[in-house]
Amino acid sequence: MSKLRRFLVAAACLAIIICSMPSYCQEKPDAKEQQKAELEAKPADSKSKLLYGFEKDTQGWWTFKKEAEIDLSVAKRGAEKSSGALEVTFTSGGGKSYLGAGIETKYAMEKEPWKNYAGGHMSISLKGDVPLSVRVELRSKGQGSFVVPMKVQDYWVKYYIPFSQFKSGEKVLDLAESNIDEIVIIPSARAKQKHSLLVDNIILSPEEIKLPPPISFSVAGKVQDASGKPVSGAAVLLASRYSKIAEAQSGNDGVFSISSTAQLHRFISTPTLDSATDIDAMVTADKPGLLSAYSPVKIVDKLNLSTFCLILATAKSVEELKVDGNRLKTAGGSEKWLQGVCVDSLEWSASGDNVLQSISIAIDLWKSNCIRLPMKDSFWFGREDGQKDGGEAYRKLIDSAIETCAKRGAYLVLDLHRFGSSRQEHVEFWKDAATRYKDNPAVLFELFNEPHGISWDMWRNGGDLKDPNKKNTDVNAAENTEKQEGTRSPGMQALVDAIRATGAKNIIIAGGLDWGYDLSGIMNGSALDDKGGNGIMYSSHVYPWKSDWAGKTLIAAEKYPLFIGEVGCQPEPMPWQKSTEDPKIWAPDMIGFIQKNKLNWTGFSFHPGCGPRAILDWQYTPSPYWGAYVKEALSGKQFEMKKMR
Repeated sequence: MSKLRRFLVAAACLAIIICSMPSYCQEKPDAKEQQKAELEAKPADSKSKLLYGFEKDTQGWWTFKKEAEIDLSVAKRGAEKSSGALEVTFTSGGGKSYLGAGIETKYAMEKEPWKNYAGGHMSISLKGDVPLSVRVELRSKGQGSFVVPMKVQDYWVKYYIPFSQFKSGEKVLDLAESNIDEIVIIPSARAKQKHSLLVDNIILSPEEIKLPPPISFSVAGKVQDASGKPVSGAAVLLASRYSKIAEAQSGNDGVFSISSTAQLHRFISTPTLDSATDIDAMVTADKPGLLSAYSPVKIVDKLNLSTFCLILATAKSVEELKVDGNRLKTAGGSEKWLQGVCVDSLEWSASGDNVLQSISIAIDLWKSNCIRLPMKDSFWFGREDGQKDGGEAYRKLIDSAIETCAKRGAYLVLDLHRFGSSRQEHVEFWKDAATRYKDNPAVLFELFNEPHGISWDMWRNGGDLKDPNKKNTDVNAAENTEKQEGTRSPGMQALVDAIRATGAKNIIIAGGLDWGYDLSGIMNGSALDDKGGNGIMYSSHVYPWKSDWAGKTLIAAEKYPLFIGEVGCQPEPMPWQKSTEDPKIWAPDMIGFIQKNKLNWTGFSFHPGCGPRAILDWQYTPSPYWGAYVKEALSGKQFEMKKMR
C-alpha cells in the first residue's frame, strides 16, 4: 500500500504550471536573478536565488526568514527526444533527529522520465524527516545537476488532478493555497500528438523560524531499575529534536536535575508564530550493564518535572519459537502471542529515522513484544546511491535493531519490503540474511511484503511473468507499485528453500495475494513446504478498504498461525477510496477481531510520516484514531468486535 509521509517542519506551498498553456503561465523571473535548469539542453549546475536573513522584532525574538524560488524545466517532448534517466534526491542538511541521522531520500525514474505519462501519472515527492534545510538535487545523466536548499511542510497531502481540470485552471487555485508536497497530474490520452509537460516555477512561500529569547528551564527526575531501586551514576542526556541541550548524572538516590538557560530553536509556520510555547525534546539515560531508557518531554519556561522517571532494565533473553498447529510456542512448550508495531523507515532510507529509539519506546513504553522492521535488499547490499560501504552500515543498523529487541525479550520480524512478485535478487538476499541470522532466536523472516498481480501458482512456484495465465486482477494502480526488472519469478517456495539451505530454522512468514491480504489460496493447495525448519506462519495486511475477513484472512487460521503484519486506519480515505469507515468503529472492531482469535499482529505505522499513523510526532503521541487503540491493546485492554467485515 502507499505510505503517506508526514513531516514535522513548517508549511510550504508549491504552484505547478503547465507552460504549454500560456493563459495559465506565471511570468518567469528575470534571467539575471534566477537561473533556469533545462535538463534536456545544458548542464544545470547553477544555484537558484535564495533570500534569507535574520531580524529582531519588537518583542526580542530573532526571526530567520527564508524564501526560495526554484525555476526548473523537466520536459518530455515525445519519445524520440526524451532525455536520459532523471534522479531527484532530497537530503537533510546534516541535521539530527534527536540522536538519529539525517535523512536521505531518492526518487529515481529508472528509464526515460514520464515516458508513459499518457494514461499514467507524473509525481515529484518531498520525503523525509527534515531539519533546518534540505538539499534537493536534480540530476540527468550526462547533463549535470541542479542543487538548491529548500523546505517541506508539516503534513503529507497528495493530490490527484485530471489533466483536463489542470488545463482549464480549475485546480490551480487549490494548489496555490494548499499545503502540499506531492502532486500527481493525470494526463488525458493524446493519440500521436507531441506534448510538452513542464514543471515550472516551484515557489516556496516565505517561512519563518523563530529563535526566541533565551529561556530558563529545569528538567528533574529519577532513574530506577525495573525493581524500583534507584540507579546512581547514570548518564542523562537532554536533546532537542536537532541538537544536544545538556547532560547530567543521577545521584545516589537516582535523582537527576538539568538546569539551563538556552535559546532553543522553534520551527513554526507563519499562522502559529504566537502560539508555540514549548519545544519537543527527548531524555535518555544510560548506564553500562543496563538497557538505555528514553522518554519524550516538552521544554517550557521554568519547566520542572519532579515525578519524571526513567527505568533502566536489565537485559533479557528470548526463546526460540516453533509453529505448533495454529499457534507459536517456545522450546519449553509455552504459547507465545506476538503483538507490537511496525517501525518503518529502513525501506526508504539507508540510515533510518530514529529506528533504535523507536524500537526501545515501542517495547518499553508501549509494551510491544514484537517489532516488524521493513527493509530493502538494495540497501542491504549497498546498491543505492550514496552508499559507499557496500551496505555495511545498513546491515549493522539492522543488527542493532535485532539486539535492541532481543535484550528486551522481544522478537523482530525482518520484512523484505517489496511489492508485486518475487525476483532472483530476493533469493540472493535471503541466502545472505538467513546465513547472518540463522542462530538468532529473536529473528523471524518475512519473505515478501505485499504480493499482487499474479496467480496463486505464480505466487508459490514462480514462472514466466509474461504468461497471461499467471496474472491476477488484484492490481490497484493507486497503491504502491514498484518497477521490477526481469521476466521470471522464482516464487515463494524458492525463497523458503533458499533460507532452509543455509541451515536457518527461524520461523518464516509468507503474505498472501491482493497486497498481502488474501490467504484463501493457502487452503486450496498453495501452502508452502517447510523442510527442516521451525514452521511457516502466514501474513495478512488488513485495512478498512478490505472486506471478507473470514474468507480472506481467518480461513487460514484453522490450520496455521496468522500474523496480521500491517493493520491500521485513519479518518481520511486513501486516494483510491471515495469514503472510509469511521475509525472509532473500525479500530475497536479490528482489534477485537485480532484479540478474539488471538492473531499475532503489528500495528502500522510507528512513524509519524507513514500512514496510517500510530504516532503523530517524535514525542510518540498516539494518533487518536488508531494509535490510541493500539497502545491500549498492547497494554492489555480488551476490545469487543461488534461486526465482522
